[in-house]
Amino acid sequence: MNLPTFICPGSQKSATTTLHDILIQHGDIYLPAEKEAHFFDMNDRYAMGLAWYESQYFSGWSGEEVVGEVTPKYMFLPEVPGRIFESIGSDVQFIFMLRNPVDRAYSHYWMRFGRGLETRSFEEAVTEEMVRLHETDTVDRRRLSTDAYLWRGFYAHQISYFDQYFDTEKMLFIEFGKFVANKSMEVDRVLEFLGLAPSPDIDLEKRSNVARETRVPWLRQALSSGAARRLARAVVRSKTLRRKVSLAKNHVVSNVEDALSEPVTKPPLSPELRQQLVDFFARANEELAARTSLDLSTWSK
Repeated sequence: MNLPTFICPGSQKSATTTLHDILIQHGDIYLPAEKEAHFFDMNDRYAMGLAWYESQYFSGWSGEEVVGEVTPKYMFLPEVPGRIFESIGSDVQFIFMLRNPVDRAYSHYWMRFGRGLETRSFEEAVTEEMVRLHETDTVDRRRLSTDAYLWRGFYAHQISYFDQYFDTEKMLFIEFGKFVANKSMEVDRVLEFLGLAPSPDIDLEKRSNVARETRVPWLRQALSSGAARRLARAVVRSKTLRRKVSLAKNHVVSNVEDALSEPVTKPPLSPELRQQLVDFFARANEELAARTSLDLSTWSK
């Protein structure tokens, strides 16, 4: 059975799509054309079993040395690491993309705002979430709402889910700022971690998931819906052709979204609110630095 040898479980809004779009170019790496399989976090998909997972996302494999999957939500849910361990085993490798949680929350907010899913101001949203986080038991915090702008930024806590099942040497931690500043060096680190040689043919200038405000929210949701994907699978029976169609579909969806949307102009985050959030994450970031040995000093500035 052909299943992932590595997984990028997050974090969300931390260049995981860019990493996917870079690594998929490497001749020795197989990644599904459709990022985010959501197999281990969605109960209905997980119930379909590994054979279904393989047929839906890895049937186009043609001998690549490394097989991967990128689904940022995996990092956020505590049941996911156990499911991965039980399904794939302990040898799978993990790449964690970690962004300053203040900037990650702000980017997450504007993504949802641009999609028409958020109407509050950022300050209103995070203030309400801070209140909820103080009032709610830790185990249930992830189910408070679909936003979780702040709760998704407690990376050390989320990594601890994986520590229960996997050894540290199976994990690579990439700091978003360093990745953006020096993609070549950081991508080489990723390839070395995966046991692969650098590839001179990779285009590193991928910039994915730029925040945009859609003019037609229902059309965007229809193009990206699970129903649309299921219809495509029913119509296109050839697995090889289905992968080609998926790549073409992604291109078409991107072009349609560009035509029906415009880039969101993010106002600068007020210094007062930024400092409040820096203080809010201070202890969690100290725990993360100790756990990962990353230099996170810029996150406190």
